[in-house]
Amino acid sequence: MKLYPTIQDVFENPLEIYKTLFFPLVSIDLSTMNKGDGRVHFVSVLGNAYPYLICDDIHYGFDFIKFDWTGEKYNFDNSIFDASHFQTLLQWYAKIEQDYVQNKEQYLKTYTYEEAQKSHLVLQEQERKKISHDFYMYGQMLINYWMTRDKYLETGDFKQAYAYYGYSNTINKPILSLSKTGQTNRSDELVGKVCGYYYMTYGEDEIKLSIDRKAKKIVKKFSWT
Repeated sequence: MKLYPTIQDVFENPLEIYKTLFFPLVSIDLSTMNKGDGRVHFVSVLGNAYPYLICDDIHYGFDFIKFDWTGEKYNFDNSIFDASHFQTLLQWYAKIEQDYVQNKEQYLKTYTYEEAQKSHLVLQEQERKKISHDFYMYGQMLINYWMTRDKYLETGDFKQAYAYYGYSNTINKPILSLSKTGQTNRSDELVGKVCGYYYMTYGEDEIKLSIDRKAKKIVKKFSWT
């Protein structure tokens, strides 16, 4: 099991736009589950409130997404992307990433709740909100994902990033459950479930990952409460 694999770990030929929409959470070595060789990857997807992926109800819908699977990495039908939004999303990502890199030490400090109200994170959120609500929401999600990842790599504790800003200090479980059934020929062979919210704010409450070996596809079903 590997938490926070890279885009290159997950996708065979990732486009630049992938990093703005797909957020790798955890990779699983199937051999450790008696499911044969290969790897699968739990990935959070930028929500349906944003028009960056076109719902065709075949590859992507309100509560699911399908990836082609090489046995180790994923491929995706790029026709599902709405290219008219690429420039805006890439610009947002670049601007937020630049701020995070330049102020990483400030972002990764530990604060009391009172101290956090004047932190760089909160001040930047206020500035993004002045530009647009969507930019504010996207920045909040992206920064939280990076902070949770980097604090995990720093401390070994898997906590939602806001734990370091005076909120709940709970150590989370990377996996909600893994299947105890070995390799099958089912079209919906269950691998397991994770809570996307543990990895990033606004993440899915549950991501259920299954394999369709005959079609060589990975199917993820999402749920929220």
